[in-house]
Amino acid sequence: MGRKALDGRNAHRICLCFIVVLLCIGTSSLPCIGGSVRETAGDGYQENTSSRSNETLFDVLEDVCSVNINQETEVVLSHPDIEVDNIDIAEAGATQLGNLITVCVQVAGVIENRGKIIDFYNGGNLSNLNFVEYDFLISTNEDDYMVSYANYTGLIANRTETRNLTSSDYSVMGDVLSIWFSLDTAEEYYVSLSATSMFVKMNFSEEGDDFNDFVYLSDLVPNPPLELMAAVVPEMGYTGQPVQFKINEIPLTGTHPFVYHWEFGDGGTSGEKKPLHEYTKAGVYTYNATVTDDAGTSGHFSGVIRIIQMKKAILFGRIQITSSDNQYTTVAAENLRMITFHPFEFRHFLENELITFSNQYFGIIIGNEASLYMLGIFDAAVGAAPPQTPNIACTTDSMLNRITVTTADAHIFWSDIAITVDQLGATFQVFYTNGTAIAPVNTTVVGDAEILAGDYIQLSTYTGNVRTTLRYIPTNSLLGTWTVNV
Repeated sequence: MGRKALDGRNAHRICLCFIVVLLCIGTSSLPCIGGSVRETAGDGYQENTSSRSNETLFDVLEDVCSVNINQETEVVLSHPDIEVDNIDIAEAGATQLGNLITVCVQVAGVIENRGKIIDFYNGGNLSNLNFVEYDFLISTNEDDYMVSYANYTGLIANRTETRNLTSSDYSVMGDVLSIWFSLDTAEEYYVSLSATSMFVKMNFSEEGDDFNDFVYLSDLVPNPPLELMAAVVPEMGYTGQPVQFKINEIPLTGTHPFVYHWEFGDGGTSGEKKPLHEYTKAGVYTYNATVTDDAGTSGHFSGVIRIIQMKKAILFGRIQITSSDNQYTTVAAENLRMITFHPFEFRHFLENELITFSNQYFGIIIGNEASLYMLGIFDAAVGAAPPQTPNIACTTDSMLNRITVTTADAHIFWSDIAITVDQLGATFQVFYTNGTAIAPVNTTVVGDAEILAGDYIQLSTYTGNVRTTLRYIPTNSLLGTWTVNV
């Protein structure tokens, strides 16, 4: 199944997996790694020493990860539903003798037999899943073979066939699962192996669209290189109020433990995965997040956040609530007054003016949907109607390593554009169509330089794909993302 098994229903779509098992000797170490494969009189197999291939993959222990329905991962050392050691892979291996392939996996605990493989393509029952599965992906010079084992059953599949395992195809001995199968042709030879263990538990609703009690734990060998999914940061925040930052890795990639480094654009930093940060001044800030895994691989994300001034105020009058979440409420004034003291200010809001305040306040909001009244002391920010997000279109040129503006709305200025690149070593610089630099490297802070067709963004100091994102600072809105192979 490999790393594509990330959620409940997809976790077994890839279960066109095939499994075949070999009876091997010993349980304290993997018999197919550095040992010999038994001859079996049943199929008359004789070892062909001219066609022997061995590979052993070692895995870091205590790196089993849980993946939630939002595809957020974390390392787990224990879980109430399973002994985690039973899916914590210690090593995996493959041996080829002639056209016979033997694959093995050894776990820190014991091979657990629970549940069954669900074949979604052939009417598998989704009402209640609770199973442990061990999977192998074996690549040869001609084909890919997928093998799945769960609770004395299994599947093996390649491009030409899918078949069930039989009891003579596998061996489960303590902490070792061993599987064998024959390649389709005598010319095939082993190229690579990956192994996956997983525990899946979920209960679907009667409608079949939603489920609860979702549990997905998995371990992989070899660990895929670290890849980042996204930095989860709100587009806007308020002074004096905590802003939640979060970086998500693509599930089951990278070698744990991970090291995190955040720069918030105001001089503040953090080494947490999900830090909280407060800004003291209004403005637009560029944040940067870097994740480095234990193998030394790094990923980088950056973006911008707009911070609006929030101050202590007395509010009283009639309102309508336009939006609310667990942190803030935004209301439209109908007949509302505000008093602030630093500096002193009295305001009478016109109809439909917007005010946002923190949900931690000392006061009351009473009434019904038709007529609401508020009175109290609030941390509030006043927002006029937001400016409109302009339109801009660009083309990419990987030969010249640039992104060129083809069309743009009138009166958009480069100083209102925030440019970010997803590769830590990449740089950018904006130019007029005649090649004259508009701003210094890695900035758009210039005077009144209007964006015109033919202006371009030059990328450099990096080799590979660079994803460049443009945001409009006044609304903190996404204008577009373009990828150039530099």
